[in-house]
Amino acid sequence: MEERPLFRVGAAGLDPRDSRLIEIVFKHSQYNKYEYRLTASLEQGAVDVLIVNSVAPEGLQALSLLRSAGRDVPVIAAVPRGSPSSARHAISIDRLTLQLLPILNRVVELELLSPEGATRAAAGAASGAAPAAAAASSAAAAPPIAGPVSTQPGSRASVPAGSAPATPRPMPPATAPVVPAA
Repeated sequence: MEERPLFRVGAAGLDPRDSRLIEIVFKHSQYNKYEYRLTASLEQGAVDVLIVNSVAPEGLQALSLLRSAGRDVPVIAAVPRGSPSSARHAISIDRLTLQLLPILNRVVELELLSPEGATRAAAGAASGAAPAAAAASSAAAAPPIAGPVSTQPGSRASVPAGSAPATPRPMPPATAPVVPAA
């Protein structure tokens, strides 16, 4: 089997049960195009993506710790059901297992593998960041996708907060029914 790029995911402010669910999803995601590993350390260069409950004090503290260290890590806001989020990427905690891989794939492709994200990853590597940025550089030529992707047949991915829905196709002009002359 072909080796997949590995990305380390940190979690802060989540319930221990939710962290365990994340580990289980990662363990059983052998058909996903990227490999993810949950890491407990939020030290310099220890995470590539951070999932944070911005409502919990621990989540806010972890977020400020990363920002104060000057590390530009993509963040996914894990919000309780019904709570609004102004984050670029958000996931509902009650739908964590369904939304986790699609949103992580989207964040990796938009934030870490896109040309702008690759520049940020290279800067992070110079400051002691993860080897995952180097593994991702080989896949940096792949263009980012327009929406969330699910690699499992029959699964439905939801659109993350802040993204625009797909533009509907134009309908053909309506024609009046033809009534035969009597």
